[in-house]
Amino acid sequence: MKRTIKLNEHELYRLVNESVRSILNENVDYSEMWNIIDELRTVMSDEDIIARILSRIGPFQALKILEDIRNVEVPSNEDEE
Repeated sequence: MKRTIKLNEHELYRLVNESVRSILNENVDYSEMWNIIDELRTVMSDEDIIARILSRIGPFQALKILEDIRNVEVPSNEDEE
């Protein structure tokens, strides 16, 4: 028996985006990055670390990344309908 799953555009986008990200990240070792973040946390706040990263990647790229994160993580009003 076949099951039909109905997804709105946002849900489909989120599903595809998460799947692609998990495939791309399967072979990435983040341990060195997290070690540096842990070291930075001894001398600065998480907010300061984020601010420094955002200032280095620039406002346009930072906005694009933040919008992407928001679109994946924050449910839209369409999801409630």
